[in-house]
Amino acid sequence: MQNLNEKTASKKSSAAAAFNAARGSFNEHMFSYYLNGNKWIDDEHEKQANKYKAILDSGLGPEEARIQGDRAHAQAQAFMEHARSLGYSGIAEIHNTARSSIEQATGIDATAQENPSDIIVKFKKKPRGAAHGFLGASLKSSSKKIGFHNGGAGTIDSELGTNLTDIGKEHHALFQTQNNLPAEVGKRAAIIKGEGEEKRNNPLYDKALKAADDTHRDARDHLFEHYSGMGTEDLRSHFINTFLKASNESAIPWVKVQGKGGESARRPASGHIEASHDNPAYHAIKNAKEIRVEKSSGSAYMRVMADGQKAFSIQVKHNSTPMASSIKVLGQP
Repeated sequence: MQNLNEKTASKKSSAAAAFNAARGSFNEHMFSYYLNGNKWIDDEHEKQANKYKAILDSGLGPEEARIQGDRAHAQAQAFMEHARSLGYSGIAEIHNTARSSIEQATGIDATAQENPSDIIVKFKKKPRGAAHGFLGASLKSSSKKIGFHNGGAGTIDSELGTNLTDIGKEHHALFQTQNNLPAEVGKRAAIIKGEGEEKRNNPLYDKALKAADDTHRDARDHLFEHYSGMGTEDLRSHFINTFLKASNESAIPWVKVQGKGGESARRPASGHIEASHDNPAYHAIKNAKEIRVEKSSGSAYMRVMADGQKAFSIQVKHNSTPMASSIKVLGQP
């Protein structure tokens, strides 16, 4: 049974996760609203948007929903300008594929691993030579630099035959035993974090950070050794397919649409487009004569090098609580 401190920490962690999820979901719904000519797609669309707004209002105040709405408006404008520049025009359908499968929404066989679109729009007019009128948008609402891959270690293991998941489990089991912690992840996480800001003065949290650092190093080194045994063409295929999600140029094209700013009049909201097949990392990997990976500073990082120049970075980390959450592998600018 959880003690009072564990329950309090667990509730606070759950609340923070709920607010983060509500930010993204409200941004997605408002993006669709503005694409649809400042109209709700249907009653359910309006109902869901109001639900996420209420979560934000209750926990963070009305300013957060305004910021996300302003960003969504700027993102929708940027998306439509980009679409028109490609030859798309006239919106026929808008699908929220963050909540349903791409194939279900469009009839085209594509997975979330291949296409991370949160919203897919079907246009009435498509560019000459395009197979269909669909164009996807992967939405990111943050003023910080956004990573472009946030995958689980299990995905890498299944693709490459690595043992990242097992490395994480072994380190977690050892830490659990050494510190007499419960096996259940939620309970272990609550104890490690402590209550609220007290984690900064919690010796166990500091020990977990150190153990997580060792975990990341072992997983990074294991993945580095595997990459070192791969040739350029295998690395190219892996990075384009798994990290850049740009393996199929003829399926459903998509763009990353980042919303920034909006916090004040001096920093208005803006939308920025980056196409899956038209960005520096993609071109560097696609056109490189030699691709290799090298370790970088810190325990968790590697650099992907294309003809001697950094294309992007890879980071191994815990999903949330150190030594009490899954291992993830990130692709970052």
